[in-house]
Amino acid sequence: MSDRVVRRRFLWSLFIQNTENWLGRMSMSGLHLCGIDTHSRFIFVPGEPVKYKYCFSYSKFENSSEIKQTKASGWENVARFDKWNVYRTTNADNKQAMPNRRGIYLRNNSLLCLYALVSSIVLLLLFGMTFGYFLLYLHPTTDEIFFRRAVVIIGIFALLLLCNFILFLFMTAANSLVLEEPTDAIVPEIAYRQFLARKTFEKWLEKLLIRDGDIIKRIRPLWIMTPRSLEKWLVKMEMQGLNLYKVHNNGMMFYFIKNAPRKVKYCVISNNSGKIARCIADGWQVVYSTSGKGDNFGRLVIISHDYTDGTEPSPFDNEKEYVVNAAHISFRFIVIYFCFLLAAVTGLVASAYFKANTAVVWIVGIFTAGMAVLIIKMLLYLTGSMIAAKRIK
Repeated sequence: MSDRVVRRRFLWSLFIQNTENWLGRMSMSGLHLCGIDTHSRFIFVPGEPVKYKYCFSYSKFENSSEIKQTKASGWENVARFDKWNVYRTTNADNKQAMPNRRGIYLRNNSLLCLYALVSSIVLLLLFGMTFGYFLLYLHPTTDEIFFRRAVVIIGIFALLLLCNFILFLFMTAANSLVLEEPTDAIVPEIAYRQFLARKTFEKWLEKLLIRDGDIIKRIRPLWIMTPRSLEKWLVKMEMQGLNLYKVHNNGMMFYFIKNAPRKVKYCVISNNSGKIARCIADGWQVVYSTSGKGDNFGRLVIISHDYTDGTEPSPFDNEKEYVVNAAHISFRFIVIYFCFLLAAVTGLVASAYFKANTAVVWIVGIFTAGMAVLIIKMLLYLTGSMIAAKRIK
């Protein structure tokens, strides 16, 4: 143990590529890695300078067959710590069967999400402190010394938060480089064949495709107000080669995978279990449902159907039934939003009657105005649908 050399390196797991390059430089200087002790101690043994290429892997996402294949391809396992493995090879151009690094990417990505959550909480506390000190400053009994101390405390917190934000940006950039090796690059065609076979991607592959731009996300809030516009938008995206992959559970985020244009008919239908069952029997697929099982008041279902000829499929017997369905959806949510509007107007009147704080009155008034705008928009859409339904024989 006396001839071993210990070097410390903090936050090495968040900057993997820098750590691998550092280990390579250490080997060039005659210090070769033989183990990792705790979360920051790297143990080296002196020897002849050798040009090694190091590579880390996170064993939680690996299996025994992958490890054996990696060792058989000329990679030597020189250290193991917790769920980490460290490999090295003398062939710097050896890209064959490199240790799988997607586990590192997912691990660090989870840590970054947790880091962002903690930083957001600290930011909210900082705003609360600032607002509280400001109110105390307005109080006539507050002296100037207290205010100066408050400014110093807030300044220190703000500086620490800024440093954390800069560190977060560096860690995010470093984690995005983890999967830059050629063996980890995902060919979109291969990924899409996997999608056609399974109708879904593995979580790590989905994140990678989103990062590389092969899967794009689009936000479409309040589409329940105008379901027909959503149907036209989805058809337009399909014609542009953006095939709908899935809809997030919140109903507002739509995921598209880049591929060839295709003809797909989308339709939003209201709560009707019998209608949904008939559509599925006719070859329609359920893309998204606003609720779980059962006939809930606000349930909406997005269905799709591929076609190759010029005739678009329809889940309805005629155009009038299609228009009435859209009008029925709009009317249903007009009732819901009208309840919110009634509650907002009641709160506004109560705030004015009891002479509430001006800020409270303004907040309630803005909310009331927003709800009124939404209802007016939905009423216009409903009126247009009703007029169109009457014109159809």
